[in-house]
Amino acid sequence: MIKQYNNGNLVPIWVTEFGSPTHQSAKGVDEKTQANYLPRGFVSGLSLGVERMSWYDFMNDGLRDDYNEDNFGLVRHKNDPMGAYTPKPAYASYAAMSRQLAGAVFEEIEQFGDPIRSNLFTKGGENLRVVWAQSDTQAVIETDNNLEITDFMGNTEIYSPHHGKIYMTITGEPFYIKGSINRIVTDGTFTIAGGQTAVGDPHAFNLTINNDDLPNLTITAKMEENSYPIEAVQDQTEALTLSINETREGFRSVVIHLLDEVGNKIGKLQHSVATGVPHKVTVRPVMQQKEGQYSQTLNIDVENFRKAAGLTVDRVTWQVGEQSDQELINTVVLPGSKQQFSIPLSPITLGGDQPTSIRVEFAEQEPYVYKGNFSFNPVNRGTIAVNDHIEPEIEALAPTIDLSQGKPVLLSGHSGTIGVSGQAWLHFDQDHLYLTAKINDNVHSAAASDANIWNNDSIQFALSPGIPGESRGWYEYGISDSPNGPQVYRWTALGGLPVGLVQHGEASVTRNEEQKLTIYKLALPWSELTPIAPQHGDVMSFSLLVNENDGQGRRGWIEWASGIGSEKRPSLFRSMQWMMPTQ
Repeated sequence: MIKQYNNGNLVPIWVTEFGSPTHQSAKGVDEKTQANYLPRGFVSGLSLGVERMSWYDFMNDGLRDDYNEDNFGLVRHKNDPMGAYTPKPAYASYAAMSRQLAGAVFEEIEQFGDPIRSNLFTKGGENLRVVWAQSDTQAVIETDNNLEITDFMGNTEIYSPHHGKIYMTITGEPFYIKGSINRIVTDGTFTIAGGQTAVGDPHAFNLTINNDDLPNLTITAKMEENSYPIEAVQDQTEALTLSINETREGFRSVVIHLLDEVGNKIGKLQHSVATGVPHKVTVRPVMQQKEGQYSQTLNIDVENFRKAAGLTVDRVTWQVGEQSDQELINTVVLPGSKQQFSIPLSPITLGGDQPTSIRVEFAEQEPYVYKGNFSFNPVNRGTIAVNDHIEPEIEALAPTIDLSQGKPVLLSGHSGTIGVSGQAWLHFDQDHLYLTAKINDNVHSAAASDANIWNNDSIQFALSPGIPGESRGWYEYGISDSPNGPQVYRWTALGGLPVGLVQHGEASVTRNEEQKLTIYKLALPWSELTPIAPQHGDVMSFSLLVNENDGQGRRGWIEWASGIGSEKRPSLFRSMQWMMPTQ
């Protein structure tokens, strides 16, 4: 394209900003993945002829763990509790890549077949490859030469071919091969398999050798300080069970070096230890209605996933709004079991944010800590007709959302006030979540369609499972009139659902110009909201805003809760309670 519009001449291409934020969100990555993506991004750019690339950025910009702009850095923020400027894994990955590729010249992208990716460079008269895989795979490097292989953290080892093969597990971690090879191909000689283990429990996995080619394959598998001999004659399969005495939280890749009969390294296998949390704490601000009166409770569920040890809960220290206390628990949750602790609350006003802090302390584990806001917003059961009016029985109810309690946001470059007001009601039944809203607005404008309906007079709402900030993912929907009629659009999704126009569901948008009133009605099937579903004692988190466009573009919005308009942060949503029949 550059040649097409520049008289057949190329110009230097600079990528001035790219990166991968490590915030705790569905759109963030973990620090290990960030370290993988960094060299892969630079190498991909070089392979496309990019002259210069700049990583965004050097240091985390802040301490909010669920906000992307605070988590792009290679090192931590100066005020981080883990230490000022503490390097993240991507810092070491960047350093290793810089040392390896300094002075190297890109030659070509090699075609070794999916899922293997190989980029060939030359450096100092030698071949240098950067290799990774789109998905974990066992492979062999076919060569007659010793190779110098450096992992993405900069550790270098020498490997010798065994009958012309070096056995490798290739993952998303880039590694560097110095020396001459023939090719890299997937291979099934060695396989590794293991299940998930709770943190703290022993982890066992199987190493299997399938000898299809050689008269006899005799090797030693070395893991940490232990060595395990294994032998398989031709057309024979042998298995070896390996174990790690105690697992820890976070990513861990176990390295198994393969040694030949004289002790040369002939391969490097990797097993990613799949660890699950040893226990889980679930906190719910619960409401129940009986004889027209609401009762409010703080429920704390503690589930012990370990199979080898009980979990002692010492105490719970809590604050919800102006209420606070410390509860001495001193209870053991048995292995594989779950226990609930309920704390009755004095009546709390509906709708507002209640500053909340909860600390659950254990005898031998780190405490669970939650800080945020809880709200009490009942979502009542009921089936709502999607039509052009609001039934009197709905209007007789207190609204779930009253925009008079919302916050107006005026976009830069606009003056005046946000001139919309109104109420919204949420209901549910076994098939749908229902949204009903009446919005007062002097001018109604809806010229945009599809993904751009947020530019219209429209409603955007977001929801996520559990309390605010509990889920890393969320849904964001919009409902608007458009030149194509009422539309419902999904910008962000959970559960593997696609973004785009929502085809399953029913919506209506009705404008009354005489009353300057717009009525929105939406019935959204639960299949469009998985895994969110009404359950006794459970909550969801919710936020809603109403956009204003007076025919000259979007001026701003009024928001109930936050986390949609100015920034995407589900920790700023508000908790809502499913009002189920009393059990």
